[in-house]
Amino acid sequence: MQITVLKRPGRANPATLTCYIADEVLDNPPIRPAMLVCPGGGYEFVAPREGEPIALAYVRAGFNAFVLDYAIKEQALFPNSLTDAMWALGTIRTHSQEFHIDPHKVAVCGFSAGGHLAASLCVFHDRPDIAVQAGFPCGLLRPDAGVLSYPVISAGPFRHEGSIRQLLGDRYGEADAMNEVSLERQVKATTPPCFLWHTADDDSVPVANSLLFASALSMHQVPFEMHIFPQGPHGLSLGEKWTSQQHPSHIWMDLSIQWLDRLFDR
Repeated sequence: MQITVLKRPGRANPATLTCYIADEVLDNPPIRPAMLVCPGGGYEFVAPREGEPIALAYVRAGFNAFVLDYAIKEQALFPNSLTDAMWALGTIRTHSQEFHIDPHKVAVCGFSAGGHLAASLCVFHDRPDIAVQAGFPCGLLRPDAGVLSYPVISAGPFRHEGSIRQLLGDRYGEADAMNEVSLERQVKATTPPCFLWHTADDDSVPVANSLLFASALSMHQVPFEMHIFPQGPHGLSLGEKWTSQQHPSHIWMDLSIQWLDRLFDR
């Protein structure tokens, strides 16, 4: 496996994309689907245990994987982090031959605030006013699938306060701004199929975030699969000891791979 790091041009503290490309040493490496991973961290940091461990799990499952280190803290003001995700997706697709991936089978996976970022990519991929800041046309920016792990979704009553405040800065509390980043209100028929999982008693990001997004997907007839585990803390990552703790939710990875395999007809 080859691991390389790409930097987004044009910023003092640029986003980076760490690329995990399997079978690079082979003369004719197989064409794989791709997974773009957006770790969580409340838009204040990028959690390592939701980055490389996730990428490697998808590599083992036959994907080439890419971990995005996106804008955080004061640089995370909407839509800055989203333009980083758009840049990453556009880069993956335009380098599909080099990365040995199928440009029509590119999924995005996000955790917590990274789930908000991944879901933002799913609902805002056709916003030319944002896409132009990423340097790619909208036609390259729709993920083929979304995997949302205990995602921040809403800026409404069930919001994760820290993430939304970090995302909006001085605009926090403004009705238009709060509505724009409430992603359950932005779902449309062109939103890609999504896989969601959460724990029912998550005391950081309420499970209502996933339920609201799933309800919006259903309303717009967008295919989805959702798993709600009865108990478990926020930030479980793989649900295994080496990333957080051993937890029944660890089956989410296998379930997501099975769902993606059906979706991508593998």
